[in-house]
Amino acid sequence: MHCGKKKTVRQRFWYLCEICERIVRSYSIEKAASEFMTSWWARARLIEGIVRRIRLDVTDAVKLMSFEAHKTWKAERTQVNPDFIGVDEDTGKNLFAIEMKTGRRSINKMSAFQLDVSDCDDIISFVRRLQIPSYLFHVWVVDEFTPPTTRKIALDAWWLSIFDMKKCFQQIRTRARERRPAAYYRRTCFTTLDKFVNQLNTGGIENDAKMLTKRMPILYVLE
Repeated sequence: MHCGKKKTVRQRFWYLCEICERIVRSYSIEKAASEFMTSWWARARLIEGIVRRIRLDVTDAVKLMSFEAHKTWKAERTQVNPDFIGVDEDTGKNLFAIEMKTGRRSINKMSAFQLDVSDCDDIISFVRRLQIPSYLFHVWVVDEFTPPTTRKIALDAWWLSIFDMKKCFQQIRTRARERRPAAYYRRTCFTTLDKFVNQLNTGGIENDAKMLTKRMPILYVLE
């Protein structure tokens, strides 16, 4: 369930509170999504074009830590990193950043895409520091039932340029049973993975880089 690998297991139970249970399960979700992204990129690099020379580095890996250790880490953290950075292997230059979010449903089945306002602020923070085009990816992760347990697997992903987030923004709302405000976006603004490869090979990333020299993107609007 948690490592995502097929192996012989012994069944054990730990009773956790609702919040801890969600956090523990999030490790396997993020791991499955990250492995999907790196596997997809390895296949994309077989295609002719600029993509062949771009390496996708994991820059914000999920780490297992205790509650107290996480509290200390959060208090001492001086900067926010994206999940991935695309690096030109010929020059070592950072070309673009990817922030990855996971969900249990395909983007096509959502009424709207939701993103915590704090996550939006984190994105702006690393964009301002790195000054490179950045993209938001939604990765679809589901349960694969393999009795006596399950594992998380990622099935697909969709993406959106952060420069398009303002025009796709709908509203700020506090989700049910949560205290954190979330920004809602039209799901139709997200597009397929193959178009991201085209974006790189046809100069779209250079256009985004030029836009970034003129203005910072706006991800949401407070009413």
